[in-house]
This record gives sequence, C-alpha cells and structure tokens, in this order.
Amino acid sequence: MGGNMKNTICEEEKCTGCCACLNVCPKDCITMEPNEFGHIMPVIDEKKCVHCNLCRKKCPVNNEFTGKESINAYAVYNLDKEDRKYSSSGGIATVFAREAIREKGVVFGSVVDEGINIVHKEITNKDGIERLKGSKYVQSYIGESYRKAKEHLENGEKVVFIGTPCQVAGLNQYLGKDYNNLITADIICHGVPPMKYVKEHIDKIKKKINTNITDLTFRGRNDFRFALYSNDKCVYSKSREWDLYFRGFLKGLFYRDSCYTCDYANNKRVSDITIGDFWG
Repeated sequence: MGGNMKNTICEEEKCTGCCACLNVCPKDCITMEPNEFGHIMPVIDEKKCVHCNLCRKKCPVNNEFTGKESINAYAVYNLDKEDRKYSSSGGIATVFAREAIREKGVVFGSVVDEGINIVHKEITNKDGIERLKGSKYVQSYIGESYRKAKEHLENGEKVVFIGTPCQVAGLNQYLGKDYNNLITADIICHGVPPMKYVKEHIDKIKKKINTNITDLTFRGRNDFRFALYSNDKCVYSKSREWDLYFRGFLKGLFYRDSCYTCDYANNKRVSDITIGDFWG
C-alpha cells in the first residue's frame, strides 16, 4: 500500500501518545498527527515502512504493565524559597534537576517552547532548569526525547527523566533494559488534554486583548490561575474557577481516551520516584 496509513500499532482508544513507536522506528516512517479531537496519534508512512514490527513490540499498550510497589513515602519541599515560588509540588523536581546538572548530567522534562508549545526538552545547564518549573496541564510532546536520552545513557552520563507515567512507560519500553545512570520520576497525573485546546483558548483571548503571548502558567506565579504573559508582563489571569480551559481540565472533560482507563493510576508505579501534591 502507498501513502499514509492510520495507526495500526495499538487500539486508538488506548494509545497514550507516548511516542515510543516514533522513537524506535528504524526508518523514521512514523509521525504523530492530531486526530479529529486534536489528540496526537501515530501515522505510518507505508512507503517507508519495512514491517519490522518494532513499533508494535515497543508500544507500552501492547505490553503488560508490571509496576513497582512504593517502598517509602515522604513529605518534602525544596529549601530554596525562590524555587518553591515558581514551582509546583514543593519544587522537588527542581532539586533533582539541579543535582543532575551539578553531576554533569542531563534532565528531560516539559517546557513552554516557541509558539507556546509544550514539549519535552533536554536540559544541560542551570539556566535551562527555570524552563522546567511549574505544572503544565496539557500533553507534552515527547518527540525524539527517548532517542536523545539513550544517547546520553550510552555515553555514561546521568539522566533524569520527568514526565507523566505513560511517558515514562514509553521510555522504559523503548530502552528495553535498566540503566544504573537513569532516574525516572513521574507526576501524579489528572489526565492530559491536547495542546490544540490550549492554543485555541489562547487565540480567543489574544483577539480580545490584542497582545502577543510569549508564555503561560497554570500554577506557580499566580497559584491556581491560568495566566498569560507578554514579555514577562502578565496580560491575562483568571482563577481555576473562572477560566474556561482550567474548569474543563479540572472536571476531566477533554482528556485522551486512554486517560479515563489509565493503567498507571494505581499504587504500583512505573518510575523510580512519584511526585505529587501533599496538602493538609
């Protein structure tokens, strides 16, 4: 067959969009394209495909999940007040990131990139850590982060990978073995909407305020508020009760199909460390 063929890697309703298939494909014939609801799904270019089936073999959905029982639980927070001010969940992920950078390692986590896109990036210096701070209530695009992480691991560098449980599961399946120099941390996840909805929401706000948007936050600088910035100046800020996108997110109205039957939402964890809020 020629041309593009829709995802036949796993059941579409169970696909988490983790990009393990994209990363493992030896012919780079897989792209992630939005479906009718905006959720990214793998699409196979049959012209390039050699039918090696690595995409299906490495897909976490096609492999039974066997998580690890948590050994200990800790209530902790970052001692640096500035880190806590602009972070969520006590700023602990920032501690992990700083330690990895101090040991000449690399950190992978979600950042707000150009064009207000939430993507996973590799961070190799202290300045980059600032971009990792704060919650992003949207699905971060993994891209080729698993390939890059493997390169660093094979070079003997320490790697800290922070993401949702399904993203960490994708990394684990892609790697196919344990690395002593890898530390994975997953966040306790509500579910992930597609980036499409956030951008549509921002576009509507932009038309009203007639201002260019360069950054956004869901928490951190303004607590639980959806805030938009133009060159570090806050130009829009509404609480979770009054911002339309935030309300939809908290009510779970537009997550991926797989989020509503998530295999990772249980006491057995896919990562070395699980991070979440601990209040009251």
